[in-house]
Parts: sequence; C-alpha cells; structure tokens
Amino acid sequence: MAHYDLQEQDQISNLKYIWNRGGKYIVFIFIILFLAYVIFEIMSFYQKDKSIKSAFIYDSFMKAKEKNMPSDMNKYSLILQNDFKSTEYATIVTLDYAKYLVDKKKLALAENQLSWVVNNSIDTGLINIAKLNLINVLIDENKIAKAKQILNTTNGQHLTPLLYIKRGDLYVIMNNFVNAKKDYDQAKKDSKNSQEIAQLLQLRTMILPN
Repeated sequence: MAHYDLQEQDQISNLKYIWNRGGKYIVFIFIILFLAYVIFEIMSFYQKDKSIKSAFIYDSFMKAKEKNMPSDMNKYSLILQNDFKSTEYATIVTLDYAKYLVDKKKLALAENQLSWVVNNSIDTGLINIAKLNLINVLIDENKIAKAKQILNTTNGQHLTPLLYIKRGDLYVIMNNFVNAKKDYDQAKKDSKNSQEIAQLLQLRTMILPN
C-alpha cells in the first residue's frame, strides 16, 4: 500500500513538473484549437446562410424572367454580383441575363454582363462559356480588336479548342489567314479527334486560301 502511495506521489510530482514547464503552452494550444473550431463553425454558418440567400435570389430572378420583367432581372443580377459574387448562382444568373439581353439586341448591356463573368467567376468552364459569348457580342458590335484582346489575355491558361477556333475566326475577319490556320490546327490537335471540333473546322479550313 505504501509502495502504491509512493508511486502515486511520483506520478503527481511528474505531472506538476510537466505543468510547470509547459502548462501555459498546453493552455495556449487548447485556446487556439477552441478558437479555430469556433471560427470554423461561424464560417460554416455564414456560407450556409449565404448559399440559402443566393438561392432565394436566383429563384426570384427566374420568376422575373418567366414574367418578362427586365428591371427585376437586372436588380437580382446586381444583388448577386455585388453581395454574393463568390457563389455559383451569381455567375449562372449573369450568364442567363446576358443571353436575355443578346436576344433583345441589347449588346452593350450584354457585353457588360459577360465581362463581369470573365473577370469575377471562379469557375473556369463558365468563364470559357462567357468568353465565347462575349467574343460573339463584340464581333456583332464590330469590336474586333477588343475581342482578340480577350483571347490573348488568358492569365497563363491554355486556350480550349473552341477558343482557338474563335480566335482563328477573328484572324479570318482580319484577313490574317496564316495565324487563322495555326489556331485551327491547334484546335484540332488539342481536341483529341473530337467529331464536334472536326465538323466545326471542316468548312473553316476549306475556305482558307492556300
């Protein structure tokens, strides 16, 4: 029994020693972990709340679109762009609104919407869709140089086959057939024998001068 008491006292002494040497660091670590947990919970709640609100605004936009209420469509698009720009809903609504504006022949407004997606979206796929549509709008507005600038500004990213085709089209408009052929060839190479890309290129390569 006495031996047990001595062992117990020895363990207590060791704990006191450890606490005296590093107790404050242990408390500090626990505080950091606790704060990290609290921050994580707050951020999770914030993101969930943001997602719910942006979904509600998206639904409001779609209802305004069904009722053909362009002023409300513009209002909801601006709310998402300004307050919920990091959400996917902001990009989707802006693209949808841009399409509506193109159908209404309001090309300058559509250009603004598509430019917002290109500059603010974090979804590479949706950015490329916006670029393709933006270039079409700029061509219709006869802003060829600006359209080409968009394709030359890739932030180090490789162009997709469709974007190479679109840049080739711009070169054709500018009578720069040598560079047009280079972009068409690059699109074919990167497409990995895609039938869709092959069909798009077939007529284009036929009309290029030898």
